[in-house]
Amino acid sequence: MNKSIVAIFLLLILPLTACTSIIPGSDKTQCEELMGQAWQELTEAKLSSVSGAWQLTKASKFLAQAKVKYETERFELCIEKAETARELLSQLDD
Repeated sequence: MNKSIVAIFLLLILPLTACTSIIPGSDKTQCEELMGQAWQELTEAKLSSVSGAWQLTKASKFLAQAKVKYETERFELCIEKAETARELLSQLDD
């Protein structure tokens, strides 16, 4: 009885784990790219911006949060945080 329960469990769970290992790959890559772009933009903004210290601080905070989400493999949230950081940095030009 126990072996059949384990077999059923594996048959139900293994396809799900295969899907989750495929889907985050693109999110992981997107997260890495967005964080890289945002860090570069942040560095450039720090070098060229006299004003906007508050925006720089907020963008830095969101990038730190993105890094935590990346490390914990919560790539969708990483993307969200990195995009928010980039949006804040883009407002410095306005």
